[in-house]
Amino acid sequence: MNMKRLFTLYFLVFLSSWSPLSGQTFFTYQGKVIDSTTGIGIEGAHVYHADILRLGTITNSEGVFVLKSRKRIEQLAVSHVGYFAKVQPIETV
Repeated sequence: MNMKRLFTLYFLVFLSSWSPLSGQTFFTYQGKVIDSTTGIGIEGAHVYHADILRLGTITNSEGVFVLKSRKRIEQLAVSHVGYFAKVQPIETV
């Protein structure tokens, strides 16, 4: 029996430093996508802006991701084959 599993998205949100050369502020979103049953990081999960699909990244071998954006992101979405997709509101740390 092949059941789809849920995963959990843990992340921290940091405002990265202002760049005096470009005069722009970038937001850096860092986190880890893990299997909700095993607690193991999920490699290759797609983490993206919930409203702008072209702004996203892929998790590394440990399930860790880093996403930079010029605009503040309210929600991140995460998807992976064999798991239910999830949209997660962001709380600034």
